[in-house]
Amino acid sequence: TALRDHGHQPGERVGVVMEKSWEQVAATLGVLLAGGAYVPVETTQPDARRNQILGNAKVRSVVTSSAVAAQLPEGTTRIDVDTLAEACLATEPELCSPQDSAYVIFTSGSTGTPKGVEMSHAAVVNTLDDVCRRFSICADDVALGLSNVGFDLSVFDIYGVLGRGRTLVLP
Repeated sequence: TALRDHGHQPGERVGVVMEKSWEQVAATLGVLLAGGAYVPVETTQPDARRNQILGNAKVRSVVTSSAVAAQLPEGTTRIDVDTLAEACLATEPELCSPQDSAYVIFTSGSTGTPKGVEMSHAAVVNTLDDVCRRFSICADDVALGLSNVGFDLSVFDIYGVLGRGRTLVLP
């Protein structure tokens, strides 16, 4: 509800600038439940690079924590998850289309300039279904979530594991 309280609209991109933690996982889930697409940005990125990514992605809101001393672009709404009042889902999750964007991950590629790669919900589900089938992921499985949220394999760590009712352990 914090995103909606700050004017978030379905389909908007939301930055997630947090250290690896259960709160980071919850932040990506919250963005998706609000009908948005998350844009993960590592906390170790220099301010100029982080702000370039957020600007290129047209991010208006950033979910972070008070421990992250990130300077954000002017006009960006900062939501510190650790200072929010009681968490609740006051309204139904936003429905989205399989073609809607789930996340945008920025890579440097060969140029050194951040380039966004946008993934739809349908593409994510197809990949997760395939990986879970290939590796025979079952109800008793426990996975160690090693991938940083800015790396595409983190999508399996979070949604391929938790989304199928399995256990995710973070280092």
